[in-house]
Amino acid sequence: TTTSTAKSTFVLHVVGVDHVECESVERIQATFRPIIRWMGAWKDCVYQDVQVRLIGRDLSGTTSAPVNLLTPHTATKLTAATATCHSGVYHEWLEQLVSSSTTTSDDDESPDLIIAFNAGIWGYQEWQPTLQYLSDRTTAAPFVITAYTLLECEEDLEVIQTATIG
Repeated sequence: TTTSTAKSTFVLHVVGVDHVECESVERIQATFRPIIRWMGAWKDCVYQDVQVRLIGRDLSGTTSAPVNLLTPHTATKLTAATATCHSGVYHEWLEQLVSSSTTTSDDDESPDLIIAFNAGIWGYQEWQPTLQYLSDRTTAAPFVITAYTLLECEEDLEVIQTATIG
């Protein structure tokens, strides 16, 4: 008999969000329910719960209460899916999370995936210390960064290389 060590909660950090994604419960649900529906319908999904953390430097004053992402009429393997908004620059938010942790293991909060949608890495100084912080972590999650254009993607790459390689 084998015992499963897989965790039952999938933690997704979406970084660089702003008021557009987090301005209301309805906007959060409209933006993030499609991925929850997809995950819940995936036949090989091993997760019971999805926690989406939306982190951005300009989120003060947005809702911080958990937002339910499950729809009442959609068949899903998931038992819970929530999103929460958090104000701050990502690496500072992570540092605060680690320093305020009361458990010996941060497995419950460690992201399984980090996504920065069209983040403009090249255009904001705050990304450099975040990239350095993430590259220095011993337990790294996949970090997906998208860009609007190929040129922005190439400029993002330059910043990423400078911040992580030197």
